[in-house]
Amino acid sequence: MVQKRTEKKAFIKTRRAEWKNKAKKYFEANKAEELRLINEKRVARNNGNFFVAPAAKVAFVIRTKGINKIRPQVKKILQLFRLRQLNNGVFIKINKATLNMLNRVAPYVTFGYPSRKVIAELIYSRGFGKVNRARIPLSDNCFIEQNLGKAGITCVEDLIEEIHKVGANFKEA
Repeated sequence: MVQKRTEKKAFIKTRRAEWKNKAKKYFEANKAEELRLINEKRVARNNGNFFVAPAAKVAFVIRTKGINKIRPQVKKILQLFRLRQLNNGVFIKINKATLNMLNRVAPYVTFGYPSRKVIAELIYSRGFGKVNRARIPLSDNCFIEQNLGKAGITCVEDLIEEIHKVGANFKEA
């Protein structure tokens, strides 16, 4: 038991620098992207043009109404979105199909397009994962690496970046 604990501590110590470097890299890339968008807006405004920001890739949807008097089609869409309870929230990849479904369930949900900062705050404060049908808080990078390591997600920052950029492993994340 003591040997396992010391091995785990040594593992965490070796990986901590890697996790910090990833977080720093993601932060700098996001800051550079924000500055690029600001510069493009300025250039367009100075030239007398309009700048259209890129469309959002992800939405955060929260269920706001209960189960009374819901049509079966709307109930099925809410199940597909994993919004079975009041005040549940999920990240959803935006495409034509999901936008049509969101329009159908609009009276029962509220949604918005979060920034990277908002995604990070939601995951750090309220993030949970499901492993073997158990709802487990996302508080430990080792837990994330064990369950999502095969998808290339080794820490919370990888998880945030995967959701923000809607990467190849968005569904697993």
